[in-house]
Amino acid sequence: MSKTLVKRSILLKAVVDDALKNDLLKQLQDNQKKIDLEIERLNYQSNKLLLESPMDIRESMAIRKRVEEEKRDGELLKDQILKKIKEVNSLDLGSIYPIGVIEGLAELKIGDNLWDKVNNCEIIIKDGIIEKINDQ
Repeated sequence: MSKTLVKRSILLKAVVDDALKNDLLKQLQDNQKKIDLEIERLNYQSNKLLLESPMDIRESMAIRKRVEEEKRDGELLKDQILKKIKEVNSLDLGSIYPIGVIEGLAELKIGDNLWDKVNNCEIIIKDGIIEKINDQ
């Protein structure tokens, strides 16, 4: 019988407990700090460049515009992180929460439903231990 292996994405979910919530919150807060540092770096570098480099008004305005756009992007990311922090804080203990996607393989053979084989797989973990595998 003909068969083949194909890559597929597997949804990784975790049972929510205090440790998971704390880990997720720490990751989000770390990302928020990185964005703040990046915004500070942008401000410093643009001010230094504007003060130390001879340039005309158009170049100066272009630099300021680019820096403002990057700062705005950073602020948007920070807003998304704040929303995610609220979401994590509201998670009920014992509920299931998607934490990522991993790559896996699916074996296909003649007569299989392709979409069921490549789309419908999830692994549920608790404290890093696999609790359940849902696979079609």
